[in-house]
Amino acid sequence: MALGELACLQAGQRVLVHAGAGGVGLTAVQYALRLGAVVYATAGNQDKQNYLLQMGVKCVTSSRDGQKFQEQMATALADENNAQLDVVLNRTESLPSRGHDNFIGRSLSFLRDGGVFIEIGKRGIWTHDDMTKVRPKVQYKVLAMDTICNEDPAQMVDGAWEPLPFRVFEGLGACSEALQVLRKAEQIGKIVLSVPSPLRIREGATYLITGGTGALGLAVSRALLEEGAEATQQGDLGSETQAREFLMQKDVDKL
Repeated sequence: MALGELACLQAGQRVLVHAGAGGVGLTAVQYALRLGAVVYATAGNQDKQNYLLQMGVKCVTSSRDGQKFQEQMATALADENNAQLDVVLNRTESLPSRGHDNFIGRSLSFLRDGGVFIEIGKRGIWTHDDMTKVRPKVQYKVLAMDTICNEDPAQMVDGAWEPLPFRVFEGLGACSEALQVLRKAEQIGKIVLSVPSPLRIREGATYLITGGTGALGLAVSRALLEEGAEATQQGDLGSETQAREFLMQKDVDKL
């Protein structure tokens, strides 16, 4: 778990979990509360905020309004004798044009020197140079969450975690509706698309994967190859040869 291995979170320390009502956020909140940490979180609507408060989160504020986030966090920490955060687990973007109003910079204003800022986002994230220029005394860690299950699957199946809330959409025909729910960001926990029939690979077919060099694209490529596909074409690479070379570098066994 990022909070344990990267931040060495301990009982009594203060941690801010952004997007706390999402799948990753809820797991992080569970972990921190179990350790005895004081948890602060952000969430996008009142239902999500109430859900987190019922879990035992100290303060829940907006994940969409940067000014409200800053004001409410400042008040909550002032009530604790002007305390500062020890850890921030972030997945917000730093681009105000995308409506996140630079949550990274605002979060850093509450993080103590020597504190840990863990970035689990994919887009709009800061480089290590960006962080050094603004907060040189903060420990900055960038974590690829999509590798955690493969590296230590026992953490996910040993029953140590409470099941996350989820909503299931049945069949590929419900894909559009599921994506609309995701776009509105109203759900608590995870969205699940259930496809009852097995994946069928057509003999001699070539499968085009757009965005194929990202984490999801590579996972789809591996799945297709394991099911017997003879060729996959990465949509953002120049040729099939380049795509195969890229996948070989990523330890795909079957080409």
